[in-house]
Amino acid sequence: MLLITADDLGQTLSCYGDKVARTPHIDRLASEGILFLNSYVTQTSCSPSRSSLFTGLYPHQTGDISNELGQIGLPYSNSGYSMAPSVVTLPQLLKAQGYCTGIIGKLHVYPETSFPFDVNVLPKALNTRDVQ
Repeated sequence: MLLITADDLGQTLSCYGDKVARTPHIDRLASEGILFLNSYVTQTSCSPSRSSLFTGLYPHQTGDISNELGQIGLPYSNSGYSMAPSVVTLPQLLKAQGYCTGIIGKLHVYPETSFPFDVNVLPKALNTRDVQ
C-alpha cells in the first residue's frame, strides 16, 4: 500500500490531464493503482487535515483543530495544537496487524508518539513545528 500526498499539489499532474506537467513515474503508479477523481479535506490547514488523513476522524474529534501560531517566538496560542494522545492512528493500526510502516517527508502532526513509523526518512528535526 502506498499513499502519496503533497502540500498544495492539486491536480498538477499529467495523469489528471495537466498539459504542462510531465510526471511519467506518478502516471505509471496511477495507471497501476487507484487514481482519486474526487477528494475533500476536513480542514484547509495542514496539521488538522493530516490528522484526519491519519485517523479517519474530523479535526474536532482528534483535538487538532489549528496550526496557527501566536506571536513569533511565543508558544502556540491555541489548545488545538496537537491530537489527543488517546486517538488511534493508521500507523498504530497497521503496526498492530504486523505491517511495516514508513514516512518520507514531514509529519506535521503531534504528538509524534502517536505515529510509530518503523522508518522515517528525514531527520526528526525536519518534522517539528518549532518557530525559527
